[in-house]
Amino acid sequence: MVWLYSVYTILIIFLLVYTGFGFRVLKEYERGVVYTLGRYYKVIGPGLRWVFPLLQSVEYVDVRVKSLDLKYQTCSTSEGTPVKFKSSVHYKVESPSKAINEVENYLELLQHSSESALKEIIGSSVDENLLSERGKILKKVKEELSKESSNWGLKIDNINIYDLEISDYKPRVRKKKESVKDKKDDFLLD
Repeated sequence: MVWLYSVYTILIIFLLVYTGFGFRVLKEYERGVVYTLGRYYKVIGPGLRWVFPLLQSVEYVDVRVKSLDLKYQTCSTSEGTPVKFKSSVHYKVESPSKAINEVENYLELLQHSSESALKEIIGSSVDENLLSERGKILKKVKEELSKESSNWGLKIDNINIYDLEISDYKPRVRKKKESVKDKKDDFLLD
């Protein structure tokens, strides 16, 4: 009979330890993607949560707005002028299950997509419009990125371009103004 109490004691201790290992505390800015035996089960919110140890696992996702700084990039405008710029993308994970299950590394994918979208849109711009219509260019880039990133569970909040350097921009503008002035002078002489 004593051995039966020992078995019950061991069983109760095991259940208490098993239950204790199942508790998870998620901060206000975290969400947990729960997998049961490797299959997606659900997303859990902040607070004290319990999952079945050994049967379920949790991947944590930060849902705060984050900034992704992109390295210096160079491209040519539609007029062939070399442009060098640095940019940043502000994003937020809206759907943790998509961000974890749909793409392998959403941060790397966002970086590559941002770089290519910026190069494509800046590369199709005209030199004069590059500085004066920066807002329109950023709006185009944001729209293009938002379309792509919504499939990955991300929301693009803002895109910034800074340290924009246009090589040979001032000499080209000066030459253009001189050629227009020469044409006017030729017209007046005729």
